[in-house]
Amino acid sequence: MKISCKKYGQALAELVAENSGKQRELILKKFADHLCRNNLASQVPKILADFEKYYNEQNNILTVTVTSAKDLSAEFKKDLIKNLSEITKKEIKLKYLVDESLIGGIILRIKDDLIDVSLVNQLLQLKKKIV
Repeated sequence: MKISCKKYGQALAELVAENSGKQRELILKKFADHLCRNNLASQVPKILADFEKYYNEQNNILTVTVTSAKDLSAEFKKDLIKNLSEITKKEIKLKYLVDESLIGGIILRIKDDLIDVSLVNQLLQLKKKIV
C-alpha cells in the first residue's frame, strides 16, 4: 500500500509535536532514512508542504503571503499581523514577496483568497471602466 505525501506530512507533524530534544532528532533522522530507503527523496518538498499545512491547522496558525512593490516597514508588518489576527482569530505567519511591478500597494493571499489592493490592479480596474 502506497502512503500519500499528505499522510507522511501528518505523521511527521504528530511525531514532532509529541517529542522534543534528542528524541525529536532521532525521529527526524529515522524519518529521513525511511524516505531515502523507499526512494521518496524527490517527494520531500511535497511532504514538507503537507507537514506545514497540517501543523498549522492543528496549531491555529494561518499563513498569509504578502506581496508588495518594496520591503514593508517593521511597523506595517506588526500592524498587519495584529489586524489579521484579530479578524481571523488565528496566529498569523506572514510570508513576504517583493514584486516591483506592482508600483505600490499590496496583495494578500490567504488560503485560496486573493485581496489585491495594488496600484497596478487599481489602474487596470480604472482602465476597464473607461474603455
